[in-house]
Amino acid sequence: MIGPLLWLLLAAAGVLQPPVVTWDGTAPVVISRPAQPKAGEPIAVAVGRLPAGARRVEVAADGLSAPATPAGNGLRRATLFATKAGPLAIVVRFTLRGVRYESPGAVILVAPAS
Repeated sequence: MIGPLLWLLLAAAGVLQPPVVTWDGTAPVVISRPAQPKAGEPIAVAVGRLPAGARRVEVAADGLSAPATPAGNGLRRATLFATKAGPLAIVVRFTLRGVRYESPGAVILVAPAS
């Protein structure tokens, strides 16, 4: 009895999520500190040159995401954690005029934990 209702609820939840579209405009600028972090350590990420009117900005990497909060001068700041050593691809997600976009940000090399 509850099976069809649960399926309907899950289907509706999937429909309500806005699709993510690849941003084809000028890519945001992403700067990370430290430049070569170690696995398990926090990474400070600054994002700039977002399109005017961008909302709900977040940075994501390795399956984790963090909101990017305004830091002044048009920059936004977030903190990520590198869970393992190796290349780490950072993407920037934002909403503009009701559409959710994703843009490649940076790839950094994470050193093994000491």
